[in-house]
Amino acid sequence: QEGGTRCRPRSRCDHIKFSQRHSPHATQRARDGADSDNMMASMPRLALTLALFSGPCVIAATGDSPSMHMQKVSPSHVLSRSRHVPLLAKAGGGSEPLPSAKLLDVAGSSAAETAVILLFLRGASELIYRLNPRYEFASTWIAWLAVIQTCPRLQGIMQRSTEVISPEWYKSLKKPDWTPPGWAFPAIWIPLKLLQVQAAARVWSSSQLRAFTSPAIVLFVLHLTLGDTWNAQFFLKQRKLTGLLVIYTFWISVIASTVMFWRVDPVAGALLAPTIVWVAIASSLNLDIWFLNR
Repeated sequence: QEGGTRCRPRSRCDHIKFSQRHSPHATQRARDGADSDNMMASMPRLALTLALFSGPCVIAATGDSPSMHMQKVSPSHVLSRSRHVPLLAKAGGGSEPLPSAKLLDVAGSSAAETAVILLFLRGASELIYRLNPRYEFASTWIAWLAVIQTCPRLQGIMQRSTEVISPEWYKSLKKPDWTPPGWAFPAIWIPLKLLQVQAAARVWSSSQLRAFTSPAIVLFVLHLTLGDTWNAQFFLKQRKLTGLLVIYTFWISVIASTVMFWRVDPVAGALLAPTIVWVAIASSLNLDIWFLNR
């Protein structure tokens, strides 16, 4: 700069350097770079402050004694202890899962099993259409027998759990005086399942072997998966309260399925009605067990 005026560049290189120095964008980039450098310089102090502040919270979450909260906590100690904060239950015991984790477990396994069963029915319908029409009802009966017999095992695959059902755990629970004897459960469920097979076969035939587009069939399959989910939550994962919520949802789905079946075929609705009574008894038993073992 000479005589208070800005000199103009003479060559192309000088022009580029001149533009880079005096462009408003260059000035803004320089300011952003300075702010970024200041932020990066303050990051270690911010991280240390947050670590020291959150140390007592992490220790409290892990269940340590109150005296631990008065000790000096280093960032490395906080990081090492934060890895042990209980979020999900581990196989064979441990901390209780978060409610959101339980909800995702129930919804995910039920939805997956429902989709698999509906896909199986869709494929079975294509096969039945190729058979002689006089074998149609027998084929639908066999298809539903396969569904109802194998869906509990399918739920075990959906859970992807290495846990096994512990009869000792159920025997150790406090139960009401009116608890049915152990032999009553299979003795009642076997005829109920046969009635369900007959009812589902009748409704499926009346619905032209539709699966995904038949509300009655979709609701019935959902009721089956909720029953399997209850078995997994209560007996396998030993969650009494979650099992209680699932079994009442299961009971509502049985009532809704019976109403839908009745609208399509009154005989099928009547065949499914006894399941409502038995699931109501099982739901009351689950409620009393939860209340006695809180």
